[in-house]
Amino acid sequence: MDLSKFKSGFAADYDTSRRMFKEACGKHTGILKAFPIIEDCTIDLFYREGTEKQKLLFLASGQHGIDGYVGAGLIKCFLD
Repeated sequence: MDLSKFKSGFAADYDTSRRMFKEACGKHTGILKAFPIIEDCTIDLFYREGTEKQKLLFLASGQHGIDGYVGAGLIKCFLD
């Protein structure tokens, strides 16, 4: 199994991870919003209308600590 594409979704730092997320969102039709929390820290939200109104997929990830890197990487891989 070739995991090279999967591995490319994981960033080494917050700024790179955020940039990669925004770039991945830009490849899809939808709306990207940033909600400032504190200086240099935001909650970034990407959403788009579904084709079936009865179904909803919600993915969330933190961007702090070791769990943030894993969650952000998995969301990036999903968007790709």
